[in-house]
Amino acid sequence: MELLSKNHLSKVLKYKQKKFIEQDHLILVEGFRLLKQISEYGIVFEELYVTKKNPYNPHNFNYKKIYETPAHYFNKLSNTKTPQYISALIKYNPFSFPKSYNSLIYLDNISDPGNLGTIIRTALSFSFDAVVLSNGSVSFLNEKVIRASLGAIFKIPIFQYDNNWLKNENAVKIIADISKQSIELNKLPIISKPKIIVIGSEAHGISDEIKHNADFSVKIPIENMESLNAAISAAIIMYHFYENSRFNK
Repeated sequence: MELLSKNHLSKVLKYKQKKFIEQDHLILVEGFRLLKQISEYGIVFEELYVTKKNPYNPHNFNYKKIYETPAHYFNKLSNTKTPQYISALIKYNPFSFPKSYNSLIYLDNISDPGNLGTIIRTALSFSFDAVVLSNGSVSFLNEKVIRASLGAIFKIPIFQYDNNWLKNENAVKIIADISKQSIELNKLPIISKPKIIVIGSEAHGISDEIKHNADFSVKIPIENMESLNAAISAAIIMYHFYENSRFNK
């Protein structure tokens, strides 16, 4: 096992910056559970970094090169207060937009990395074909997003388009909105055509422009609270359509 040099460490650390991630499509990822899940997607790591007294079996992962990494290097490699002493450099291969789809989710100015990561992970779990972010949403390459998504950003197509794309897309647009005019989710008719579910920002909801072009506006019937967290709302709505697709094939 080759020792990671200071010079090599400096080169690796640049992949904590968005501009280098986007330039080279390489992302620095840390943590055993996260890396194990990404490895289970069949992804081969470009480089794996572990300490000499590594508590994790490298055979849990697929990698091209492995480096023995001094423990104090992980203070720089890690973005968490307590490093797990295992990190990897992973190639992110951008997806092509699907030629046809059943369900997409469009996120209008989602700013919280935890919410975005959770929504991406949920979209993958419920077989959505892609996630589309508005230009005002947090980057899906953010390390907190990657962690919250449990690496799902490597498995599900993610794109960034403005509201004009959404307006012109030939699909049924269904927005989540708590207004009195919205249909309760369980009363929405079965929709067999391609559909786009729209979730708004945590602070401001869905923009008026998108509301104006929506085909349906739905709400989740709840009690004692005015609204739910964006990620929870998205999960409930995506599960609804996932169940409909399973029982109406």
